Amino acid sequence: MTLDYLRESASRDPVGRLLVTVHKLGTSSRMSMVATEVDLSERDFVAAIAEAEWGGLTKREHRPDGGFYLMLTPQGQARAEAIMRPV
Repeated sequence: MTLDYLRESASRDPVGRLLVTVHKLGTSSRMSMVATEVDLSERDFVAAIAEAEWGGLTKREHRPDGGFYLMLTPQGQARAEAIMRPV
C-alpha cells in the first residue's frame, strides 16, 4: 500500500511528471516538446527542471539551432522507470 501511494505521489509531483515525460519522448527530447507534453504551468516546469538538474536526474544540452535537449541521467532514467513500473 505504501509503495502504491509513493508511486501515485511521484507521478503527480512536477519532477516525477517531468521525468516520465522525458522518458516517454525519448533520449533527445526538445525542451519545447517536453514543455508542451508535461502539462505544467511555466513556473512549475522551470522549477521542476531546476530541481531535476540540481538532483542529478536530468541535464540540458545545447542544440545547434540555439535550443536545448533535455536528457535523463542514469539516475533520472531509473527514477522514471520506477514511477512507471506496473504494480
